[in-house]
Amino acid sequence: MKIKLFIIFLFTWQTVCPQLLQNVAEDYFRTNPFKTSFSQFLNSLISDPALKEKTISKKTDSTLFHLQGVYSSYSPFFFPSTHCKIVLAEREEYIDSLRTYPYFIYQLIGYAPPGEEGLKSIKQEFEKLNRKFKKGFAVSDLKDLTKGDEQSGAIINYTYDGMVFYPLTIAWLSTKEHKENIVALSIRFFMQDNKAYLPISTDSP
Repeated sequence: MKIKLFIIFLFTWQTVCPQLLQNVAEDYFRTNPFKTSFSQFLNSLISDPALKEKTISKKTDSTLFHLQGVYSSYSPFFFPSTHCKIVLAEREEYIDSLRTYPYFIYQLIGYAPPGEEGLKSIKQEFEKLNRKFKKGFAVSDLKDLTKGDEQSGAIINYTYDGMVFYPLTIAWLSTKEHKENIVALSIRFFMQDNKAYLPISTDSP
């Protein structure tokens, strides 16, 4: 059923980006994929002097594009992060055994200090993000992450009615003994004619 919905969806999409996603990209990411052409966005991201420890894997016949780097002096989050990581990765959605449809996931990960205080910080940030974003989407899907009997994180995917694509996701995760505490913000988009777009249903704002 999901595959059929996705195929229908591909033929009825609107190549637009709703204001909410533009605001998220503008407020949280140093480089906004929706403001310029995709090639300009990519060049700006790669050449950003604040982005360190860059690794880039170009697209080949057997691999998809992947870029990641670290911001040591930039964070849009309220808690005192030790650093932030940025990831831009190409993914493929399988329509059937022969066809795929590519899209990009653009992710910002904030790292809080280890320990209970860092855990508290990312949980609070997660709740703030959810309060901010949930009003703009018709559907939000919460999934708790557990390790044994203890909660180790949570993920919320946001979308619109009748849409099988998740344009926005937030998450928090804490490792054993809270040695690493992170909160992640992810947006997903398609690239068409050298522009980043979000396919949306007609009832989205």
